[in-house]
Amino acid sequence: MMQIDKVSFAGNPGRVVDESYDCIWVTFPKSKAPIPLASPVVQCLDWKLGGLLSRFLFEPSTSKTTFVPTMNRVLTTLVALEPLGKMDWHGFASNCAGMGFRNVLVLTEGEEALSELEKEIRKLPSGSLERVVLGTDGPVGRS
Repeated sequence: MMQIDKVSFAGNPGRVVDESYDCIWVTFPKSKAPIPLASPVVQCLDWKLGGLLSRFLFEPSTSKTTFVPTMNRVLTTLVALEPLGKMDWHGFASNCAGMGFRNVLVLTEGEEALSELEKEIRKLPSGSLERVVLGTDGPVGRS
């Protein structure tokens, strides 16, 4: 059975780059472009990755998940970037199973999205996933 945890990086956004996951899956709200990153935790990850997330937001939109190696800049080896406002849950499950991910951080800029993310993840077959961490820099409430 897949474990789903909610984590707040409030007060310590740098913790996101100090913890190890098979993949950090970053989602952005549809209204994000072309506004600069607002979340301190997403900003911290962006800084460690040399502006990768900001460039993704300002480049022409793609309709598919973009996977980027972190080149050992953080403990996690791969970051997945979702197109603006288009979380593909079937693709998420397929990619996690295909790559054998067991421990994934799904990072979102707004805590209001956590409940919706949790509902969608609970609908998915667990496949190889053992743990999904829903992360934000706001309060998380109860799981």
